[in-house]
Amino acid sequence: MARHYFTAHLTLTALLFLPVLTSCGGDAASDSDQPQWSVVEELRIGDIDDPEQTLSTVGALVVDDQNRIYVAQPQLGTIRVFDDAGRTLRYIGSRGQAQGEFDRVYTIGFVADTLYAIDLGLRRVSYFSLEGEHLRSAQVSAPPVTPPFFPSMPFAVFADGSMVIGTAFPPSIPPEALRRVPQLRIDGTGTVLDTVTWIGYERTARRANHEGRPLSVGSPLSDDAFAMFSDDGTRVATLDRTVAPGAGTASFGVTMSDGSGDTIYSRRYEYVPVPVDASVIDSIVEERANALSGAFEDPREAPGFVRSAMFLPVYYPPVSAAQFSDSGEFWVRREALAGQDQTWMVLDEGGEPIAHAALPEGLQVMVIGRDALWGVVFDEFEVPYVVRYRVVRGATAE
Repeated sequence: MARHYFTAHLTLTALLFLPVLTSCGGDAASDSDQPQWSVVEELRIGDIDDPEQTLSTVGALVVDDQNRIYVAQPQLGTIRVFDDAGRTLRYIGSRGQAQGEFDRVYTIGFVADTLYAIDLGLRRVSYFSLEGEHLRSAQVSAPPVTPPFFPSMPFAVFADGSMVIGTAFPPSIPPEALRRVPQLRIDGTGTVLDTVTWIGYERTARRANHEGRPLSVGSPLSDDAFAMFSDDGTRVATLDRTVAPGAGTASFGVTMSDGSGDTIYSRRYEYVPVPVDASVIDSIVEERANALSGAFEDPREAPGFVRSAMFLPVYYPPVSAAQFSDSGEFWVRREALAGQDQTWMVLDEGGEPIAHAALPEGLQVMVIGRDALWGVVFDEFEVPYVVRYRVVRGATAE
């Protein structure tokens, strides 16, 4: 049941490596035709008053076949393991640089019955038994990458020992070059096996110059395409979520490919665009302007700079997240609307919509099983809690 959770900045991707999406009129059934699923909270892990239960930042979360929950705690340099009742079983690793220790562990996952942990600070992948015994560690060799890009750390390890590694770029790189940022599959020695895809940061990492200094004005309303890998690397889903050019019916695309790059399906789904309220735009601009105010001699110039440089669409991007499920389904989160429950479209293995699921606002979905879902929620003080929900697969709405 183990599933990887990848943060958005590691999985954004252009569609350049896939065939052109084909339009299939009427692919998406109307909401009224689909069963409406919901979730019921069953378990909450975390207690601000109990050191044994208090959680720091959750870097990643996976669940094994016995429903034991493994939570990466990068601030503590450890992986915490809980049983299916939320009781602490053990800690795996500790802060340090020796074998089996961590500097910054943000990514964890399973290869068969072995737990792996990717340490960003030490550039190392460590492997553990499910009981927490350290088995081995391996340094990640940096593969050759064409300048001005440079390799970052892997964000997935697969059963054959290969890894998917991203590439980064300096702040001075011109915006037009951000459309071709390679993502590579490498073996354990750092040898490049192939180029998996190309990352596109046109909206997400947009930069603008202020008095010769590049400032990041990436938009939370980015409509850059992005990709998700299944836990075993045998499927890659790429989502085209370009914002609608105007009112009326629009569509977004999902292309599912196998590990060799062959297309399993490529479909488009019609939807009605949702306008972005002016107050949302104002809030986004204000937040980014406050963060950049120190770069301006007169901080009052920051809001105008941000508003002119940031990607601020009239309509919301139709897709805000996606996740593979344990049972082969692919879940696609629709528009991220503040103050409202999340709406997810559930696709079967052929891309056919089979349900819509309502999830709580603020939930970070990390693992989806057939009958349960795990994620992270936050209280009013931004303290994280790991939560398990039971998935209620409702009947078709009347």
